[in-house]
Amino acid sequence: MKDKIIQAIENVTGEPVNLELANSSTNLLVDLGLNSLNLMQFIVELEKAFDIELDIGALDLATFDSLDAIGAFVAENQQKHA
Repeated sequence: MKDKIIQAIENVTGEPVNLELANSSTNLLVDLGLNSLNLMQFIVELEKAFDIELDIGALDLATFDSLDAIGAFVAENQQKHA
């Protein structure tokens, strides 16, 4: 799952993710410098990568606190739509 999340980030930024930064505690907003437009693009990339529709109403900034938090959010949405 982490690989797909990193690929989605790279699709949005157009740059490779520094794998030293891409650990479970990586904060997308602070460590990778994503802005609000990038976040919306990132959500679309996640939906494509995991073939799901994310519950946008359930999103908050804490969802992007770490790669683990994003993974948990994606997994939760996969279960809802299974």
